[in-house]
Amino acid sequence: MPRQRRWEPNKRLVHERERRGWSQDDAAREAEQVAGRLGLPDLVFTGPQFGRWERGECRPRPPLRRVVCALYDASAEALGLLDQGDGAANRRDLLRNAVVLGAAAVVSPAWLREGLAGARVEPAEVASIRDALMNYDGLWGDEEATAVDLSTLGRHVQQAWQARQACAYRQLGVLLPRVLTNAQRAARETGHDQRRAANGLLAETYQCVTGAMANVGQNDLAWVAADRGIAAAEQSEDPLVVAASTRMLAHALLAMGRSEKAQQVALTALTTLEPGLGTAPPAHLSIYGALLQTSGVVAARRGDRARANEFLAEAATTAQRLGEDRNDFWTVFGPTNVGIHRASVAVELGDAGRAVEQARAIDPSHLPSLERRTHHLLDVAHGYGQWRKDHEAVDALLQAERLAPQEVHHQPAVQRLVVELLQRERRTTKPKLRELAALVGVLAA
Repeated sequence: MPRQRRWEPNKRLVHERERRGWSQDDAAREAEQVAGRLGLPDLVFTGPQFGRWERGECRPRPPLRRVVCALYDASAEALGLLDQGDGAANRRDLLRNAVVLGAAAVVSPAWLREGLAGARVEPAEVASIRDALMNYDGLWGDEEATAVDLSTLGRHVQQAWQARQACAYRQLGVLLPRVLTNAQRAARETGHDQRRAANGLLAETYQCVTGAMANVGQNDLAWVAADRGIAAAEQSEDPLVVAASTRMLAHALLAMGRSEKAQQVALTALTTLEPGLGTAPPAHLSIYGALLQTSGVVAARRGDRARANEFLAEAATTAQRLGEDRNDFWTVFGPTNVGIHRASVAVELGDAGRAVEQARAIDPSHLPSLERRTHHLLDVAHGYGQWRKDHEAVDALLQAERLAPQEVHHQPAVQRLVVELLQRERRTTKPKLRELAALVGVLAA
């Protein structure tokens, strides 16, 4: 049976643009002029946006849609820009639909069987985080529990994220269960006037769990945390918190091999953030840029080189506008991280030489995230591995291991690369490679 197409191209948009002799970049420039005439000078339009709309991957949100209709002198209905029931749709509906699509593909008997079949003894820090996620005692309340102070909770959430970005998983195993329990209590018990803030902290905590567990191959925990994080983010009623949680959901879906759903979810968040880009503060730009980076990796995983490069080019433009490396919402977004993602995309596409070249061209030593700096070295290692320069690959892996041993020891991608290197090991790499293999758990010490 032929595969059903998920996205239908919007041929009317393509027709209207092409009959005017415009490229997508031309259409974006014309749209900004129209926006100025309509009294909406802060709206931002780009060629890649028009590409996404024309491919049917998403539709412009209302402020942008108004400009597109004026640009082409046609109604939204005639241009195919309305979803069914679009008049009643809002940000939450769009996001919820994307999440439901992802859940339907993931939570299935086949997935559960796969998870059970792959069960193994967990590291203590992972087991403690799993226990905290699976603890439902708080549902029944605790009359003796003291109230949660949100300022204190905020500091504890920050400490957990700092440990996450420092690749300190043992410390996370101690911090996260307590922080998660307190954040859940705060979201349940805090008064109405502070409940949105409490849910924002809970969503931020789930984001931390999602990223950490996806990195070490605990994909079931990453999915559970991401799904709950979306619910908490919606209760926060903060669109940036929702977008940040959606980015982590895309990572969880990608880790589970659901790249199409990951792309749909990321595009939903990007579309939601687009109308505010004109006057966007740094945090807004950071999340938007981070979502573009994620979308680039997802496209590369799907083998779509052109789309991956398009997303990264737009991310680079956003980083230039930001003008510095920041860490809003723990995204570490900025010019340096765009460079790291260029190398990651090259690895995903199998461009070994380009991956090494891209990685060598940047210096991530100043970034606040040890995880990002380690990922940079792992990209170098994977690039050399694809290039069959095994000695250099082992050196890069050992350098990453010295920098962040807890990160390297538990990454499935590292373990797969080490196995590949073992299968073709040479005398010159054997001593160091065998030592590394024992460290990452693929060879008995």
